[in-house]
Amino acid sequence: MRGGPGLSILLFIATTAWASAAQAALRCDLAYEVLPSRAGAGTLDLGAEALAALGPDERLAATRAEAERLPRLLALWPESAEISISAPQVTWGGWRGASSPAIHLELESSEAEGGLPAARALAALLGWSYRQDSVLLACDPAAGEESGLLAYRLQAEPGGFFSDRDRLFGFFGTTIAFAGETDLGYTRMGEAFWTIDFGGGLEPALRRAAALFEGLSDGAVTFTLEAEPVSAELPGNDWTAQPAGEGYLALLPGVDRAALQALRGEIDAALAGRAE
Repeated sequence: MRGGPGLSILLFIATTAWASAAQAALRCDLAYEVLPSRAGAGTLDLGAEALAALGPDERLAATRAEAERLPRLLALWPESAEISISAPQVTWGGWRGASSPAIHLELESSEAEGGLPAARALAALLGWSYRQDSVLLACDPAAGEESGLLAYRLQAEPGGFFSDRDRLFGFFGTTIAFAGETDLGYTRMGEAFWTIDFGGGLEPALRRAAALFEGLSDGAVTFTLEAEPVSAELPGNDWTAQPAGEGYLALLPGVDRAALQALRGEIDAALAGRAE
């Protein structure tokens, strides 16, 4: 259907995954940042203010370096046999108007019953290691399950629109303005803008933002919007009340905590060094 002059919006709601859910009982997207939250950095003298002041290129370089560390973290993960994990994709994500580099992983399991705890354990491992307040874990609903949430994927034609950082940030800010709601987030997945409608009613704002950018391009760019049910969790930790990361560690039974602590020490040192 048409959402405005030149705006092609396809609202597609299905029970299959974005790509290959028919081949897996469980498929999830996991997105996390590597620069610690202010509260997380405050549990150790990591120079929270200096880290927060790093520019986008410096933050991107830090994220790329930490993506290369992922195999070593996974070697400590006790649930690795339960789920398959894609190669890490360094991308961008945002929350409440602020965008930061992030790492996106695709997870699949042949058994949903064992796969979901494994996915949560992975989210906890990464959230604890990088001192995050929370990590986004979004999965396809189980067969017959009503999730109550929609995830939207906005694709531009020709491609490359959302690969441009300024355009990506501009689209995010415009969507927030049209929605009149600051508690919005997104992840750039490939060349698509992907967001979960936690509050409901986000589609009109996405339509208006897409129509605006189509108009600004004089029709040179068009957008397609797809929607799909999603089951989303935000495994997290309250660092003020749980300075050791107990909220995350509760999801990690059997992990070698001494080895994990040693590796986090390396991560802390590497990130703190970037803030000097």
